[in-house]
Amino acid sequence: MPLTNTTTGADILEAVLKCFNCYELDLSKLVSITTDGAPAMVGKNKGFVALLEKHMSAAGYQNKIIKLHCIIHQEALCAKNAEIKEVMQVVVKIVNYILSQGLNHRDFRSLMEELNAEHPDVKYFCDVRWLSRGATLQRFYDLLEEIDMFLAMKDQHYPQLKDSAWTSNLGFLVDITQKLNVLNLS
Repeated sequence: MPLTNTTTGADILEAVLKCFNCYELDLSKLVSITTDGAPAMVGKNKGFVALLEKHMSAAGYQNKIIKLHCIIHQEALCAKNAEIKEVMQVVVKIVNYILSQGLNHRDFRSLMEELNAEHPDVKYFCDVRWLSRGATLQRFYDLLEEIDMFLAMKDQHYPQLKDSAWTSNLGFLVDITQKLNVLNLS
C-alpha cells in the first residue's frame, strides 16, 4: 500500500491497519514486526510500533509484539567485527591486486588454466552490495591455495593465508555470508 505525502508513524499505522482490514487479517495474531530502525518506525511515542501497540492495547489485544531490526543491518554490523573486518580487508586487497593490473590478471587466469583450477578467476568485490561479498569470499576460499601460489610467484607475501586462525575466520565468513544471502533472497 503506497504512502503519499508524509511517512510519519501515524501514516504508517493507518496504511498497515487498512491493509489488515483489506485482507481480513486478524491483528491479534500479529507477533512480531521488523523495521529499519527509522524514527518514524521505532520512535518511543510517535513511532509506528509504539502507535500500533497503543492501538492493539485499546482494542483489547493482550499480545506483546516482538520488535526486530532488519537483518541487512545485522549483516552490516557483523561485517564491522574486528576479526571479520580484517579478513575482508585482506581478501579485498588481494582480489584488487589480481584484478586491477592487466598483467597480473592475465597471469592469474593463465595459472588457473594451467592448474586446471576449480574456477578460472576471482570475483570482483563491491562493498555496496552485500550479496557480492558472499560470491567474492566463496571464490576466494575455493581458490585459496592457487591464490597463495600466484602471490608467491609475484613475490607478494600474505602470511594470513597460511594462518589457521585467519583461514578459520575466512571459512566462517564464507559460511555466514552464504547463509545470509540465501535468507535475503528467500
